Amino acid sequence: MARSCEPLAEPAAKTPASLASRRQLLYDRFILAGTILLGIVIVVSGAILFMVMVNMIHVNDKAMWFEVNSQILNACFTLTAFVSHPPRIAALADSWVLYKLQSTGQQQQQQSKVYQLSVRVEKRFKGVDLAGMNGYPFPRRKWWWIMGLLHLNCLSQYPITIVMWFWNNSNRPSLVVPICLPVSFLSGAVGSMWLFLIMRRLHKEAVNAAEELVLVN
Repeated sequence: MARSCEPLAEPAAKTPASLASRRQLLYDRFILAGTILLGIVIVVSGAILFMVMVNMIHVNDKAMWFEVNSQILNACFTLTAFVSHPPRIAALADSWVLYKLQSTGQQQQQQSKVYQLSVRVEKRFKGVDLAGMNGYPFPRRKWWWIMGLLHLNCLSQYPITIVMWFWNNSNRPSLVVPICLPVSFLSGAVGSMWLFLIMRRLHKEAVNAAEELVLVN
């Protein structure tokens, strides 16, 4: 039997879109793995700290164990603030410019810029559509409140980091951590949960509208 002399097909060249999609996928996996690892460290260190506080673990130097695990938790929360705050600042700036264009009636004249700003915000906050490109814009007033809470979450962490890193345990200001830590936790939790609930409601509205359209047609 004669062998075919046809040349082998060359693999298709990767397009810029496919490369960007692959980089985004790798980035998302890296963030997910880092989040899981950070969560494990927080849970383990927090559990050790709690057990030392309630004498479930008997150690010779209780103050040393308490300080080490407190510093580990503080480092985890500080890293989270340092990583999440720059995208939040960028999203806040883009949101301000976008809403300024809308409030001055320049949305129609600068549709491309409005679209770019909306896409940039959506990349930092998945599914958030400030310009209403999908017909379901994110509520403007609630968005500002959520932005304020998320920024307060990061800003409240920085005083804790300063006193934990630049003061000894013996002369550390006693009111900074008890005041800033609950503010940071509550603002982050309320802002994230509020964002999630609004996104879920908008998603349900979009799905219901799509189903009604299918039924009508």
